[in-house]
Amino acid sequence: TPELTPFVLFTGFEPVQVQQYIKKLYILGGEVAESAQKCTHLIASKVTRTVKFLTAVSVVKHIVTPEWLEECFRCQKFIDEQNYLLRDAEAEVLFSFSLEESLRRAHVSPLFKVQLEGKS
Repeated sequence: TPELTPFVLFTGFEPVQVQQYIKKLYILGGEVAESAQKCTHLIASKVTRTVKFLTAVSVVKHIVTPEWLEECFRCQKFIDEQNYLLRDAEAEVLFSFSLEESLRRAHVSPLFKVQLEGKS
């Protein structure tokens, strides 16, 4: 079903590695997201300060490690993301933030939400 289909972006990988991941994603029935706004899953091995990563933090449901996709492929189905959430303690200290908290806040109060209250 479309709402269960992961729309994935990859960041911080060599192009040849991304191609291997994309093949596995397609075999499983997932899709490559056209943009961060349409992305449900960002796959990264570390926190990066790229536009793709920083944009995705405000909109994606899950930021996971490549091991999530590898394990999905082994199981031949998409599995729960909880054990594969990206943890990058070094970057979180360096940039003074919590990735988990940033994702939670983004879901509670979307960054790019248009507010029309009081406008006529």
